[in-house]
Amino acid sequence: MPVEFHCEHCGKHVKAPSEAAGRKGKCPHCQAVCYIPSPPEELEELPLAPLDDAEELRRKRALEETAKLQHALLHERAAPGEPGGAAGRPSAGGTRPAARAESNSLGMPLAEVQQLVAAFVSAMSEGQLDRAERVATRLQGERDQVIAIVERISSTGDASIALPNLPKPVMLGFLKQLRARM
Repeated sequence: MPVEFHCEHCGKHVKAPSEAAGRKGKCPHCQAVCYIPSPPEELEELPLAPLDDAEELRRKRALEETAKLQHALLHERAAPGEPGGAAGRPSAGGTRPAARAESNSLGMPLAEVQQLVAAFVSAMSEGQLDRAERVATRLQGERDQVIAIVERISSTGDASIALPNLPKPVMLGFLKQLRARM
């Protein structure tokens, strides 16, 4: 008994021999290759396993927990390893930690630290991870200045530093990574 179906490409009615069922063949109208289905009388009904209510409940709870964790991670403002992320934010008096005007006790000028922060973000955006690592290593001794600069850029969007033109979430992610290394 021939198998009758509609071509999935041109939609025309096609008849094929029952021996061709379950294989691919060419449509006689459009010459496109299409799947020839098995006749309905040859299909077996497959028994389904019963639902396990306990497993469904575990799966639902796991999905809810995953959603909560994703939400928390997306809204996280603190750098990894920081408790609460309060460092560098204005205190009740409205003051910030001093970013040391021109140079710190080690002698690296503020302008140079700002250039190195910009160089780190630039290297990360270009995928030059080795260069970014070298810049982060140079900034290790300037922890307080780097944190103050990163906080200022993160909270106010300060554009006084020549940073690459990146989407804000990407740039903030790079700055979080730099801050976590300090």
